[in-house]
Amino acid sequence: MLVAPIYMMFVGVKLYYARHARNRPVVRKYRDLFAGLKTKKALAIQYNTLFFLRRYTLMAIIVFLPDARGTQINVSFFFTFFVLVILLDVKPFIVKA
Repeated sequence: MLVAPIYMMFVGVKLYYARHARNRPVVRKYRDLFAGLKTKKALAIQYNTLFFLRRYTLMAIIVFLPDARGTQINVSFFFTFFVLVILLDVKPFIVKA
């Protein structure tokens, strides 16, 4: 379960460097995994990793700290705010107008 975000991170880095090196076979191989994301920015490619890590962190806090409701709320707010800032700054999704 914890392997998924690490795998996504390494694949994202590989795709980022392959795209800038114009390595078409690697880009075609991982194209479906990053469909709908802008692949020119490194942080935009890593949006999937941030999504997984945010969910896993919230799950771990709920499981391991069930009595710390204030901590759960604060961590949830912090990670949601962090992802919102990244979404507004990087704009990782392709918008078709």
